[in-house]
Amino acid sequence: MSTVIPGMRTVRNVERNTAVRDGRPLTADQLAVLAKHRRQRNFSS
Repeated sequence: MSTVIPGMRTVRNVERNTAVRDGRPLTADQLAVLAKHRRQRNFSS
């Protein structure tokens, strides 16, 4: 089964969303893929 994980704006959001999955931590490869989708915010410029 596949699903969309909404609310990935912060690391805390990702941790909370993945906490309810099958109990296995994400692999380094999976974390790297997710990191590419992280929205960067820079309010100072």
